Amino acid sequence: MVPLLQASAQQASIVQRVFLIGDSGGFDPDLDEPLLTMLREKLLDADSLGTVVFLGDNIYQRGLPDSADAGFQLAEARLRQQLDAVKGTGGRVVLVPGNHDWDHSGPNGLANVLNQERYTEAYLDQGNTFLPDGGLPGPSLVELAEGLDLIAIDTEWWLRTGQKAFGEGEHYETREEGDFLANLSDLLRRRDDNRLIIVGHHPMRSNGPHGGRFPLTKHIFPLTDLWENAWVPLPLIGSAYPLAVSISGGKQDLSHPRYRSYRQALMRIFERHEEHLVYASGHDHSLQHFPVGTIDYIVSGSSTRPKYVGKGRGAEFTSSIPGFFELVYYNDGSSRLIAHTVEDTIYDAVIHPPRPTDTALPRTEEEPVSPFETSYSGAAAPELEAGPLRKAFLGQAHRDAWTTPVTVPVLNVRELGLRPTQRGGGQQTLSIRLEDASGNEYALRSLAKDPTKTLPLELQDTVARDIVLDQVAILHPYGALLVPPLAEATGVYHAKPRVYFVPDDPALAPYTEVVGGRMMMLEERPDDDMSHAPHFGAPEEVVGAAKMYSELLEDNDHRVDARFFARTRVLDMFMADWDRHEDQFRWAEFDPPDDNGKWFRPIPRDRDWAFNRMNGLFPNLVQTRWIEPKFQEFAPRYGFMAGLNRQGLPQDRRLTSELTPEDWTAIADSVTAALTDSVFDAAIAQWPESIQTLHGEEFHRIMRERRARLTRAVRTYTGFLDRTVDVVMSDKHEEFVLAPTENGGTELTVYKTTKEGTRRKVLYQRTFDPGRTQEVRLYGMGGNDRFQAHDVGRGIRFHLIGGTGDDEFRGSPNTPYSVYIYDTIGGMVIEEPGMSRNRLSTNPTVNRYDRTDFRFNSVLAVAMIGANEDDGLFVGGGPLIMRHRFRKEPFAARHRIRAASAARFEAFQILYDAEMLKLWGAWDLTMDVEIHSPGSFRNFFGLGNETVNNRPNREFYQARITEGRIQPGLRRALSPTSYLWIRPFAQNLRVSSDPGRFISQAGISPSSFRDQLHAGLEAQIVFDSRDSRVLPRRGLHWRTSATWHEGLSNESRSYGRLWTQASTYFSRSDDTPFTFATRAGAEHVTGTFPFWDAATLGGEDNLRGFSSTRFAGRTSLYHNLEARARVKRFAGYLANGQWGVLGFVDHGRVWTDGESSRVWHRAAGLGAWMSLFDALTFRARVGFSEEQRHVVIGSGFAF
Repeated sequence: MVPLLQASAQQASIVQRVFLIGDSGGFDPDLDEPLLTMLREKLLDADSLGTVVFLGDNIYQRGLPDSADAGFQLAEARLRQQLDAVKGTGGRVVLVPGNHDWDHSGPNGLANVLNQERYTEAYLDQGNTFLPDGGLPGPSLVELAEGLDLIAIDTEWWLRTGQKAFGEGEHYETREEGDFLANLSDLLRRRDDNRLIIVGHHPMRSNGPHGGRFPLTKHIFPLTDLWENAWVPLPLIGSAYPLAVSISGGKQDLSHPRYRSYRQALMRIFERHEEHLVYASGHDHSLQHFPVGTIDYIVSGSSTRPKYVGKGRGAEFTSSIPGFFELVYYNDGSSRLIAHTVEDTIYDAVIHPPRPTDTALPRTEEEPVSPFETSYSGAAAPELEAGPLRKAFLGQAHRDAWTTPVTVPVLNVRELGLRPTQRGGGQQTLSIRLEDASGNEYALRSLAKDPTKTLPLELQDTVARDIVLDQVAILHPYGALLVPPLAEATGVYHAKPRVYFVPDDPALAPYTEVVGGRMMMLEERPDDDMSHAPHFGAPEEVVGAAKMYSELLEDNDHRVDARFFARTRVLDMFMADWDRHEDQFRWAEFDPPDDNGKWFRPIPRDRDWAFNRMNGLFPNLVQTRWIEPKFQEFAPRYGFMAGLNRQGLPQDRRLTSELTPEDWTAIADSVTAALTDSVFDAAIAQWPESIQTLHGEEFHRIMRERRARLTRAVRTYTGFLDRTVDVVMSDKHEEFVLAPTENGGTELTVYKTTKEGTRRKVLYQRTFDPGRTQEVRLYGMGGNDRFQAHDVGRGIRFHLIGGTGDDEFRGSPNTPYSVYIYDTIGGMVIEEPGMSRNRLSTNPTVNRYDRTDFRFNSVLAVAMIGANEDDGLFVGGGPLIMRHRFRKEPFAARHRIRAASAARFEAFQILYDAEMLKLWGAWDLTMDVEIHSPGSFRNFFGLGNETVNNRPNREFYQARITEGRIQPGLRRALSPTSYLWIRPFAQNLRVSSDPGRFISQAGISPSSFRDQLHAGLEAQIVFDSRDSRVLPRRGLHWRTSATWHEGLSNESRSYGRLWTQASTYFSRSDDTPFTFATRAGAEHVTGTFPFWDAATLGGEDNLRGFSSTRFAGRTSLYHNLEARARVKRFAGYLANGQWGVLGFVDHGRVWTDGESSRVWHRAAGLGAWMSLFDALTFRARVGFSEEQRHVVIGSGFAF
């Protein structure tokens, strides 16, 4: 630490004052807050040299919800109170979001962050003040002064596992999570000579509760967190929560594995920066300063609700007094950190010394650059050459194009007047951006992708890596060169790519080592003013997808040229370019023909997958509609059209819903007519000569055949597209009118209206045919919207989603039940509902629109295999059928059918289970059916805790059972981790009376061997917070149930059952190899119960080391403790994962009527386990008890 009163710092002038205030969303909006008053005074004093940064959690508890939400007014008041404190001060204002702004990490997070961004920037009217933009992670750059930059990041974006934004921001593009770290690293490299302030919500270091530090009172009096005066001493119990937070923590704690890995990645990036860097955060409600070399970590989160903060662990200063930090930057390179409270300045230190004045290096002349060759000859990727075996499995694809030498020009950026500016987007493609003297941007992208960067760690260095690397051969390295003539002929916008060899040119610094020595593709990047580029439509403005969609939502006069977009998509289909998600388009903005609003036309980009080819065993398997249907190759026939367009489906459904099948057919016919043989000749002529010789004739033939089939293929796709139609309007006012047609269809007309409801013009009109369309979803979005459905044609479900604003539905007695009305209670006035379905809700998510809310139905195969000493080897399997419908997450229905056989006993079983989600409001319908053949058995050694097992013949104690059971159920979620399950059932069971077995001489009533018919009811509550069902390392899984069996025949008795079981899992972190798991349970049976349904112990269910159902009685109690240790992670060619060992100790006992026993049965054992890809686990274990050794081989852990 540098002494404060250093002469040079006193003499230097201030270049910027940065005020850091965090977690300020808890102020009482009805009170004048002195801390905000002081902040305003200091900003007024700083004037244009002042910047204030709100470090997240700007609105407690859930950010800024929809205006129809009951919590909106309070949230708005809290935000406005802070904005009023800084508005009009003359300084710069920046807000970054925190976890509370993201709906307290809840499902409405992205929507609430976007709400806060729109509100903040409209209220302050100071431009781009809420950073990063659009719910993206950043980094967002703000230049504060010469040599001083502020970088804003959204840390909750990374920690969040729910919905979050991807796409293009102001400075960088984020297509995958890893892009954020790469973009941040690139920005720091570009600003390496500058002083940096990086601001985000979550701290890298902390001595507060999120860092695992708690006051002694929390260990002794933990209930004071719930009730202020609950001073009840619970010293051991009170330490449990602080200990858990310090060891593994929740998702918002520094010790949580995802948070910890994020911190480590960020800190590694920070440490590479050569100049002074400050990372400022909030989250913990205190003031903290950690100096680490040239980096200062600051926590400034004590503006409201201050909490305990500890000392030490590298902290120079900590305080829990309400306040905020100020950073003062001087023109001599020095900087100070000041902590302000209402009463006093409690900390003031120079955190970086002045810049040395006598170390300037003599200026050297730039070394002359050797002249480059003008051309280069070589193959794009000679490493893709493959032998016969590799080709058989992974395919020939286009590897001959990759390995054939071509001659291309050498890139000379000086001659072209280009300079590099930043890294490009996407992990798979190596790219940088360049800029010319006029400010036009260009993208320089590698021909070869590296898709292995997106593989999970567990799949690296396996056969999966080779398969994915070979995916590059599926692409055509020069396919993008074919596009301009095809697009020009069909009237579609396009880039003009050229292939170059990039030399090791110092003019490309700091990216010379990254891009030098390889073939790359250069094309102009459409952005801003493109009036000089007719191939982009010569628009004066080009925007990204997020901006375009925002404009459509803002005003219903803004619209997309649907026919132009459809024409573009038809060309995509012709070229088999399936990778057409929304980030693959930019949008040219024009004045529409009626001069009202804005008119958008698409500019496609990144044509990597156009003209792809897939063959070979693995690729042919992958591209089936049952595995990954999006992979459809450029072949004479189009294949599965719904798969080919899967990536583009969300946009197609959003932007082309007004088009009829006839419109699509006319567009396809027009494109077909434009694609003449001479156009194909011109396209193939764009290739290097060696590639023309190699593929020219073949491609010409395939193009002709696809042209002939194009209209039919488009018709097939539109048939799929028309099944479910979305009609999405805007935040302005609209009226939706549904009316039946004479031929049984339904006509929809949407009008633009005034706020009072006066019609102004028709926005949308289309007739829906029930023979093609099953469902139509109408989204009013914002504004005051009206819906009229006096009658509609039959056979189509209409979902009317009002959105925010004062909405109205008008029906009639003829309104059918196929009309569903969604809105918030109070947000929709319903007049004459008829038979329509009312889906009004207090939850504002009822108005949610998600253009990705559409999924394929699917059928998958599921296998069963295992072995144990009771059953021997058993194998089986069956189909898993998934069905999807509107607002059913993660599916509408799931059906699983399994058949399994145990060869030793010639026994088989057939199992069926199903789930149908939200079938009646919040209730799910479930169904379980079991059929067990006569060869099935259950062990029975008699009732009691000390029954004997003295016969070596295992079959002696087996009772053969034939059983049929059907059990429907209703299930309702109580929270994200718990649910209630109510299940009636009917069961018929018969026990075989086999002479010579224990069952025939145990004093059992002869009626037990007749059909036992029961019906009953089971109620179950389940809580499940496990982090994984396959390989759990932390969490709790608790189940408890009560069941009544009512006898329905003379031989059947009535009885009841109570059962509970809880399993807990504990690992210190993801890095530790150890997991401790424990399971405890109890069962009690009431009334006169049959022997085969007693409370039992034995086997994998509860007492390993004994045969299944070894002990039976009225009551059972058991406890299992298991330690699992990972020995090694492995990366084999065919598989990747981890394996380990386990050890366990079990004990338990049963109680039965008339028996007095104090015996507890104990068993112990060991085993090994293996997890493949962390998705499938196998185990083998042996258990030892006083009477036997018990071996089990199977899938999954016992619990």
